[in-house]
Amino acid sequence: MASVTKGRVEPLHKGFAPFHKWDRNALLTLVGLIRLGIAQRTDGGGGGLQPRLDADPPEADRTLRMMLRPALTLALLLLPATTFGQSLSDARAFTLGLYQAYEHGSPDYLGRQARQVFSPALLRLIRRDAVATPQGDVGALDGDPICDCQDPDGLADPRVRLAGVGPGRARADVHFRIGSEPQSVTLDLVAVHGRWRVDDVHTRDMKSLAGLLQQSLSQSSLNN
Repeated sequence: MASVTKGRVEPLHKGFAPFHKWDRNALLTLVGLIRLGIAQRTDGGGGGLQPRLDADPPEADRTLRMMLRPALTLALLLLPATTFGQSLSDARAFTLGLYQAYEHGSPDYLGRQARQVFSPALLRLIRRDAVATPQGDVGALDGDPICDCQDPDGLADPRVRLAGVGPGRARADVHFRIGSEPQSVTLDLVAVHGRWRVDDVHTRDMKSLAGLLQQSLSQSSLNN
């Protein structure tokens, strides 16, 4: 950052931490301060809007714009990452809660609890597959995809390893046991309106639940 004195730019970096070490509140303050100095004016030629810093003289105006634009860009890039990093703990809690629920009964993840578990996109595929499956037949989904089982009785000791894979997305590798048998499931998670949901499921025998359902629906469409 810098100050302008009679057209000269003087550094003010002494005593300031590098941008990448600022916390979220500091970054928000920086964004606010920069935006306060930016006015929108109509361009005389094309009629569009151009950002303009209200500074005098013009040389200082240009210098400030050149210096502050990278700072604003960096702040805006860092803010989503900071917010996302904070929400990964929520993703882990969501995932762990899914499996701990088996220890206290049989959760109804494909029924009344489905909206609190699956993303809208994956839930649509699950519902469409159920509708397309003739009564009495078994559809592409023939069990509980969260535990990759038909009978979760005895599910215990869930362990979650979580990794962020992009803004609003994460991947959870879950290890647990059913009775004495070790099991593992990988969940693709997506943030939906600020809440984590399962967007896809991967197991040793199933590369992708979403892919399996889409393939089943395509086959049903061909048969009809």
